[in-house]
Amino acid sequence: MGYSFSKITKVEDCDALLLKAEKVKNDLEFKLLNMKREINSSGKRAVALPNEISGLQAKIQKLEVEISASPEGHNKRNALQLQSMKEIKLRAALQQLARSGPEAHVMKLANHDYATEYLIEVNVLIDGLIQRRAQLAA
Repeated sequence: MGYSFSKITKVEDCDALLLKAEKVKNDLEFKLLNMKREINSSGKRAVALPNEISGLQAKIQKLEVEISASPEGHNKRNALQLQSMKEIKLRAALQQLARSGPEAHVMKLANHDYATEYLIEVNVLIDGLIQRRAQLAA
């Protein structure tokens, strides 16, 4: 992006713009750091979730067999409660997979790339303002 630094005629204006640009830069750097942490953790979680989901599905199937073979009574009620808990965990894992699965991971990477490009542009702006301030101060 091209900037018209020659339109800035006062050192004070440069200082005010630099102050705002530095704040934007600091905010972006913090955001990028958080995005990087989130990308790393979601990548690991996205790999672990399919195994967790398969394990929960296997446990639920095993409980269904156990429930169908059990006579009415305390053990059957316990197995039904355990099955309900496993189904809740399975739904939660499936929802988490939708949030942090491969597609979500790709979107996080794209957002990180966009923020990185924006940070580069902010740095170009800051460099130009510093040069213009030096010209005005001379």
